[in-house]
Amino acid sequence: FASIMGGCYVGIGGLLSMSIAGNLPGIAESNPGLIKFVFAALFPVNLLLVLQTGSQLFTGNTATMAMALCERSITLADLLRSWGLSFAGNVIGCGLLALAAAYTGLLSGGTAELAIKTVKGKCALAFGPTFVKAILCNWLVCLAVFLATSASDMTGKMVSV
Repeated sequence: FASIMGGCYVGIGGLLSMSIAGNLPGIAESNPGLIKFVFAALFPVNLLLVLQTGSQLFTGNTATMAMALCERSITLADLLRSWGLSFAGNVIGCGLLALAAAYTGLLSGGTAELAIKTVKGKCALAFGPTFVKAILCNWLVCLAVFLATSASDMTGKMVSV
């Protein structure tokens, strides 16, 4: 259940970012870099929601479970089970949120246009560089989680993320 909720929260952060950044047409024309900044400033809301609710993300599990395996705290079977459950739950959660957003009409107008543009751009990239970018991104997410869990108050957690 925690991984399904984690997937929902990632979807909420993505929807928030797409909804706001995708519906700033005047700014998009005059300053496209600002649209990327707005998206990037809003997207981490998903990680804050995950961390504050105790949800699970496959992203974080890749690091924490790999460390536990290296420390011999878990078995390879435990690692694969955790990764499989967290990945499946995240996909289910994101999918459910996407269905709810589509049903309610939230995926329309500028939101839909930005989502389509983003997907087309990502799918047009070569596999190798995209895979390495994903590893680098995961590294940063894990670092944000580590820093946020080290913070003692909400402000520290927000700044860390």
